[in-house]
Amino acid sequence: MKTQQQLNNVSALIVTITSLMGGTFLPLDIAPELVRTIAKITPQIWAMLGLIDAGLNNSTLSSQITTIVALSSMGLVSLIISLVLMNRQLRYERGEIH
Repeated sequence: MKTQQQLNNVSALIVTITSLMGGTFLPLDIAPELVRTIAKITPQIWAMLGLIDAGLNNSTLSSQITTIVALSSMGLVSLIISLVLMNRQLRYERGEIH
C-alpha cells in the first residue's frame, strides 16, 4: 500500500470478509458445505472455536493444541509474507530493483 488510508481500507475489507467466512457474523451451521470448508483457513474460526471450547467446555490447554498451532501458523505465514513484501518495497524505493 502506498498510503496509510489504503492500508486501513484493505485491512478492514480483509477482516470483514474473513469474519463473514469464519462464522463470526452468522453461524456456520446454516452455511453450505463449501463455505464451512473455506472457513477453516480463516483465523476467526479457529479463535472462535478455541474461545468457545475454553469458555463453555472448560477445556484444558493441552486440548487446545490444534487451535494454538493453527493460529500460530497463520500468524507466522502472515509475518513472513509481510516481511518479504516490505523488503521488496524497500529495495524498490532504494532503486535496487525495477
